[in-house]
Amino acid sequence: MDSSDNASSCVRENTNPQEEDGRKQQHPKVKSFCSVRYGVAIMIHFCNLIITAQFASLSIAIVAMVNHTDQSNQSNVSTKRHPGAAADIGVPVYDWNPEIQGLLLSAILYGSVITTIPGGYFSGVLGGKKIAGLSLLLCSVLSLLTPLAADSGLPYLFLVRIVQGLSQGMNFSALAAFWPKWAPPLERTQLSTIGLSGTTMGNFIVVIAGGFLCESPGWPSIFYIFGGIGCIFSIIWFSLVYDDPREHPFVSDSEREYIISSLAEQASSPNWSLPFKAMMKTLAIWAIIIPNICRFWLTSNLTTSLPTLLDNMFDLNFEKNGFLSALPLITSWISMTVGSKIADFLLSKKILRLITVRKLFTFLGMFFPSLFTVAIPYVGSTTAITFMILASSASTLCFSGFIVNPLDFAPRYASFIISLGTTAMSISGIVSPFITGYFINQEVKVNPWEKSSVMDSLDNASSYVRENTNPQEEDGRKQQHPKVKSFCSVRYGVAIMIHFCNLIITAQFASLSIAIVAMVNHTDQSNQSNVSTKRHPGAAADIGGMNFSALAAFWPKWAPPLERTQLSTIGLSGTTMGNFIVVIGGGFLCKSPGWPSIFYIFGGIGCIFSIIWFSLVYDDPREHPFVSDSEREYIISSLAEQASSPNWSLPFKAMIKTLAIWAIIIPSICRFWLTSNLTTSLPTLLDNMFDLNFEENGFLSALPLIISWISMTLGSKIADFLLSKKILRLITVRKLFTFLGMFFPSLFTVLIPYVGSTTTVTFIILASSASTLCFSGFIVNPLDFAPRYASFIMSLGTAAMLISGLVSTFVTGYFINQDNTTGWKNVFFLSSAINVLGMIFYLVFGQTDIQDWAKEQRLTRF
Repeated sequence: MDSSDNASSCVRENTNPQEEDGRKQQHPKVKSFCSVRYGVAIMIHFCNLIITAQFASLSIAIVAMVNHTDQSNQSNVSTKRHPGAAADIGVPVYDWNPEIQGLLLSAILYGSVITTIPGGYFSGVLGGKKIAGLSLLLCSVLSLLTPLAADSGLPYLFLVRIVQGLSQGMNFSALAAFWPKWAPPLERTQLSTIGLSGTTMGNFIVVIAGGFLCESPGWPSIFYIFGGIGCIFSIIWFSLVYDDPREHPFVSDSEREYIISSLAEQASSPNWSLPFKAMMKTLAIWAIIIPNICRFWLTSNLTTSLPTLLDNMFDLNFEKNGFLSALPLITSWISMTVGSKIADFLLSKKILRLITVRKLFTFLGMFFPSLFTVAIPYVGSTTAITFMILASSASTLCFSGFIVNPLDFAPRYASFIISLGTTAMSISGIVSPFITGYFINQEVKVNPWEKSSVMDSLDNASSYVRENTNPQEEDGRKQQHPKVKSFCSVRYGVAIMIHFCNLIITAQFASLSIAIVAMVNHTDQSNQSNVSTKRHPGAAADIGGMNFSALAAFWPKWAPPLERTQLSTIGLSGTTMGNFIVVIGGGFLCKSPGWPSIFYIFGGIGCIFSIIWFSLVYDDPREHPFVSDSEREYIISSLAEQASSPNWSLPFKAMIKTLAIWAIIIPSICRFWLTSNLTTSLPTLLDNMFDLNFEENGFLSALPLIISWISMTLGSKIADFLLSKKILRLITVRKLFTFLGMFFPSLFTVLIPYVGSTTTVTFIILASSASTLCFSGFIVNPLDFAPRYASFIMSLGTAAMLISGLVSTFVTGYFINQDNTTGWKNVFFLSSAINVLGMIFYLVFGQTDIQDWAKEQRLTRF
């Protein structure tokens, strides 16, 4: 096949099956996430994870391998202890100066640049399985040999790192070769992003675990562990991964037919050759290469220069940087994964055209990182760190934009085109540190970091303009695609609506606590120690009022028993997320455009959302116009024992005599006594006990909120899993999560006065996070034993909780005013003791069997 034939073949492949004019194709309904194609994506994820961990291992271990990483005068090299590594631990020390260290760290990158493009070519010829598997095996063996090479001498270590880089370059390109044959068009963003996200997770694991491994058992363990895992995984790889779904022994007939039919328009031939001249003339390919250069210029500066920036601009302690370095990685992983899901959703529902989706996510993934980066030199340390995290996270949205775009316009040659972009990206990563170092080393009046940030942002933003329109038009092209069951359903949609309702209400509730510091200029005149005399860094803990009770009324009709924990917790978790958003964003809004903007923004959002609420939310699935027949039948049949009747009355006397209700009220009082002290007393505690700067407290106050949100969500998922698989009985699940959510917060809290500041903050975060497990325990319990009256019972618990918060504040103030040091010990001891008493009361009297008075009448709308 000559070049012109190849070019025409490439054009034929450009046509996406979901956009073919006037064509309708019925694909079989197949499962999505639990399928072989998603299994291939997960295998690629772990392959990327292991390769990246091996790639990054030396950057962590090198601090433990040498004893003088701070002799360089170059500002572009971090002269402090690497945040993820250990100090001198008594193992052999190598006499390498900073220049040698820099060459060692970059050797693997130079090697990967050489083989990335050849890897993309040979993957198209031979298939991705062989290239990726062999390169993974070679990289893993070389990782195992790294400690021996280091002992043998620098030349051997350089050789090992360069050969490892040569192999890794082949691997990254080879993994992209799977998707033209494995990824249906409406799933290619998710599948490819699942695989690519392994690179981010690999970096995260190394940053988190590397320092501990260096300290014990020692730095060689990093190379042995990731090398050994790689060797084992390569065997699994060759056993389970195939280049083509036609060859895979475990693919079901329906899935194989679905994949092949969805990719039917991608013409194939037995021979594979490269129309290189035609490709070099194609602007769509340059619209991949140029944005790769520009995007990586910015992200590499954010990643590699973070320790130096924190030191030079803000003089932050490097002992704290391990967590700060890892946080952007995990948030980026989340952003990447969620972004791919949204992108494919927009395509599958035909909400946006393919080219629009790619350009939208490229815009989001390049504009906002540029915006955050250019603002970094003009803000304080906490805000700068926040902006770095947001920039890194938003940048990963490009994986759903231009990075995956070659699979759209040239799927047959996607691995080669992606390898061109990867090579350009690597070169950008090599050049940008020198430019950054040049600016930082100059003695100029302008902040050197400011110039570097502005340059990064301009390059990143301008690259989006240069991106080319996808060659094929998408208008008027029709195709039937499989409707695959997923998490998306109306009942979960109701939960998300309740989540945002709680979020907005909580944000409005907490707005004044942030704005009041900007509204007045003397918030520190009180002598009461139980009131924070500095800016309050956080908002309220849990929030009640009529809204909380009203929202609980949905679940007796909307939540099937095996999903009620998840559904109700999704809704309730909006309170935590609302607090988090106010804590993170409130200070910025107060500063510019001003404190009134907090009330205008959250008030305006609430008004708009209320209109959406009345349009989309219904009390009963029978009334909802968008519920499918199958979902309606599933909900109603699962709640058949709770049949409805036209009347509703309150058996108040019977309820007051029921210990199961008191087992909700009393734990609510006890739990909130502890959590309110942790939340409202945190600023005073950090100031009085440890003299921490209150300007840094915004981040410390926001951190427990986001971790609590994660804990709450995961806890509900685990609880319903235990029920659905019949691993534990319902009463056991409720008591287990109540125990976990009350015992461990009590344990962490009672230890707070006896530890240092860093451990105290850690204990506060752990206590707050563990406490949210109660949402899968006693808090949701009324839906079990009295679903008809659950909202009323929850309102009793909420009222008791709020009273507890009022009383505990005065008790805390009394103790602290008597004696500061002893007072804090008494506060935390009393809070822990009360919390444990509430836990014991529930463990003894908690019930899940439907009460007799709750059976007397059938369930109906209030």
